[in-house]
Amino acid sequence: PVQAAEEPPRPPNLEVLIAELEARHDPNALEVYRDVRAEIQRSLDAGEAAEGTPIYGTMQRIIRMLNP
Repeated sequence: PVQAAEEPPRPPNLEVLIAELEARHDPNALEVYRDVRAEIQRSLDAGEAAEGTPIYGTMQRIIRMLNP
């Protein structure tokens, strides 16, 4: 019979490391990306940047970069 491999040993301070990571509230890069994309799209949809202005063009380019 084939024996299941043993689970790898956990670092002795894994729970401490997890708690420290959660306490730091490091931003999730994907979450930040989604928030930025949503805010730019909301701003464009609301007409906060007039079409033809430099900022409108910049925001359109950012949206294109975020939506390849």
